[in-house]
Amino acid sequence: MKKLLVFVLLFLLMMNIIIAQNRNCEPVVLVGNQVPCLIGKTPSEVVAFKFDNQQNWLQIPIQIDERVLKDINTPYDPAELASVSNCLNNSTEPIAWNISFYADSQTFVGADTNPNYDADDELVFMVSDIGVKSLATTYPTGTLTNFVCEVRVTDPLDGDMVLGYIYLFLQNGSLQQDAGIDYVDYDFAFGNIPNDPNSINFDANDYKTIYKECLLDVQGANPENSTITTANYQMGYSQRWTEDVMRITAGDATGTDILDHHQLFINAGTCTSTEDRFSNSAGAHITIKDGPIRAIRSTMGAVSGVFMQLDALYTACEIDYNMYFRLHPANGFNDVLDMNPAANGMKYFTDQNLGGETIGGNGGSINTTNSDTWALYSGNQGSLVVVWDYLTDMSLGTSQQYSNGNGTVQGSVRAYYDDSGTNAIHDCTGDGLAYGSSGFTLRTKQCMDRRYDWERYVECRPENVKFFYINRIHYFLSPNATTSMAGQVNNLIRNRAEVTITEGEGVTAALSCEAYLFLSNQILSSNYEASDSIVTGDNVSIANEAM
Repeated sequence: MKKLLVFVLLFLLMMNIIIAQNRNCEPVVLVGNQVPCLIGKTPSEVVAFKFDNQQNWLQIPIQIDERVLKDINTPYDPAELASVSNCLNNSTEPIAWNISFYADSQTFVGADTNPNYDADDELVFMVSDIGVKSLATTYPTGTLTNFVCEVRVTDPLDGDMVLGYIYLFLQNGSLQQDAGIDYVDYDFAFGNIPNDPNSINFDANDYKTIYKECLLDVQGANPENSTITTANYQMGYSQRWTEDVMRITAGDATGTDILDHHQLFINAGTCTSTEDRFSNSAGAHITIKDGPIRAIRSTMGAVSGVFMQLDALYTACEIDYNMYFRLHPANGFNDVLDMNPAANGMKYFTDQNLGGETIGGNGGSINTTNSDTWALYSGNQGSLVVVWDYLTDMSLGTSQQYSNGNGTVQGSVRAYYDDSGTNAIHDCTGDGLAYGSSGFTLRTKQCMDRRYDWERYVECRPENVKFFYINRIHYFLSPNATTSMAGQVNNLIRNRAEVTITEGEGVTAALSCEAYLFLSNQILSSNYEASDSIVTGDNVSIANEAM
């Protein structure tokens, strides 16, 4: 009987390993009130263990990121706001507007006002670190014996099959939460002299005293040499919004820098609003965090869109870009990944273009009628899968309907592609060339900044304002990935691993862990902004944070 039990356990372990290989690089993110056993606990005291097939406790790394609800102005230095009268442009109407930020004592957002684990904090671990169900009769060394919380991880794409378990404990002070493991390295480095690389010698500890948040259109403001590195990729920034290095190192990828610029711009034909100009204008770093599981780079401020916000979360294999589009009436925006000539020869595919095109500055026939569900860059340089989603309360239609002034259509979305080389549609930043430039286009003139000059724009009054949120996920793979692999990544991301929490006393709560990609009809209040004036659309329900 004992041999049979051991065989069954080994069989289940092998099945879990086979299944989990598809999700091994997936982060599991649990929002505070989804883990009731931790509410009120001191975050630094929480540690995690797995049970292995040798019936041993092994500590695994976890990360707890605290969030704090504060006024949307908070990331800006109060002293600079007081001394630079137009730092916030025209976004100064007197209305309450609270936002849930990732807390950071190194920036002006500051630490969480509740130092204990609370309803909007987040606990993160990796699927690769899960183990089998515990048969232990003793607690792990270094943990308190009056608390245990079991986290069961299942796969919704495989009949809710159990992938494995982790166990949360409280420690006695002898353990480190990261278990001595670090999956991501965020080196934040900046300077205060424009265009002088020798000035890049400050880090996050210097941010509040050195970084200039209220510079107004200063060329090369706050130069950076920041990098985020994992086993599978490296990204780099030269300014707040200017991401201009991408090296894929998954498998036997070459590690060549294939990125020109991750471009963000309003109109393709003009250069007045670009990621570079965003960086040269007033703005702030909200969060600068280098954790063992994920790095968080949260920024704000884009010329007259002083509350435009981009949260980028970096884990071992993926990057989650969350853009909160908060701007007065303009003409929408474009979120575009523009490659450099080192990407030539790679193939580009989307769910709308399964035949693909070879990147090389020769144009190509790519269907951009609708927004892409996923896209794939594939070559010897490595492979990148891009997964898209967005939420809005606007009434959207086709580009043609929007252009024709259809009264019920408030905006349109579609894909973007340009591989015209020297004849680039948008040549404002980087090398001015277009190689495999792809992404997402929103066209709208709706107001999404509820503090912007009500006299000038009646549509910015609270009862009229709209919202638009876009989620872009980058997932890095070994060279020459196929469209079927990209489709599988898309499917996994849209169907995140699910977890069940069981406290030592037997309290169970089933919940779904969808880390950043909001595909349901409700946005968790901890992940969106407070507003009693957001109009609920037919397909989107907003949970208010504060009234």
